[in-house]
Amino acid sequence: MFLDHYIRITTRRERERLARECNTTVAYLYQIAGGHRQPGAGLTLKIERATSGAICRCNLRPDLFPPEECHCKRICTCPAHALAPVTSPSDPAAPPSPPPVAPEKPRQAATHATWPRVRVRP
Repeated sequence: MFLDHYIRITTRRERERLARECNTTVAYLYQIAGGHRQPGAGLTLKIERATSGAICRCNLRPDLFPPEECHCKRICTCPAHALAPVTSPSDPAAPPSPPPVAPEKPRQAATHATWPRVRVRP
């Protein structure tokens, strides 16, 4: 499970308990869940321990805790994410890979001519 989903499904008291056990604030947990902050290695482990493994360390910091080495294999049982287990490419039961997606057309840089004109009263 990911932190953003955990925060959505828990009550206020449960979020406060999690913050207290992790020695942080609920606001900081919201910032982590929203992707505005990244927890350190210590806080990542505290969150995993405080949630009894519901939020895995590889979901919070895949750069520090590679999913390939993790015990959870990035399986998310929550309906919001519905992630499948990681399978090897040589696995015959693995689903076919999706077709490549064409890159988006680059956006035109905003210039003076593209901005809406605002009429200024004298």
